[in-house]
Amino acid sequence: IMAGFVPQLVQGLILYPPIAAWDFVCTATGYAIVLFPLLGTAVLKPKVFKTYSSIFNFLQAYPLGKRVFSSMAGFAAPYSASVSPYVESFKTDECIASIQDRPWLRNPFSSIHAIALANLGEFTSGLAVFSMIQTMGNVRGIPVAVKMEYKKKSRGKITCVASVGKLMKELESLKESKQMEFASTLYNSKKEVVAVFIATWKFGLKPEKKKSK
Repeated sequence: IMAGFVPQLVQGLILYPPIAAWDFVCTATGYAIVLFPLLGTAVLKPKVFKTYSSIFNFLQAYPLGKRVFSSMAGFAAPYSASVSPYVESFKTDECIASIQDRPWLRNPFSSIHAIALANLGEFTSGLAVFSMIQTMGNVRGIPVAVKMEYKKKSRGKITCVASVGKLMKELESLKESKQMEFASTLYNSKKEVVAVFIATWKFGLKPEKKKSK
């Protein structure tokens, strides 16, 4: 274990400063590009930003827009941001995000740490489900349990796919509070399944607003 730990430590010390600096420059440049269009649309057409996925769709039209959205999501979830997730695609029924293999995300066995994978799964599945809830309007939900199934060692770029289409259809007929499992799958660059993130959500209907007299 120690034989693998020392090289990873050295790699981390050497690579972290330039990678962090490059990420900062790219993200700052992205904010500079989208700032005025973002503020203008937020004031004139606020309905464009009704859901997380609609915000992503707006930003991805600009250079570095996906990086800006990933950064904004990271501000909202600082712990998840510790693994630097990057949102690649975000539709109403699906969210796809990835992390890069970095020395500081590895375990002593030269593969990506189990909790880093769990962070990616939680981040991606959370975005997908909350955006779905925003779209439905009358449903609310909260995660009550999570678990991971690890299939093989994770190395290189890892991508998580969270598809909520089936879950959305089941919730359309929701009548009372109900717990449901939602699984997101993590793949390596060879499209092999490396892990599965499973979150148990408690869904219920929002209380109806009282009509003013």
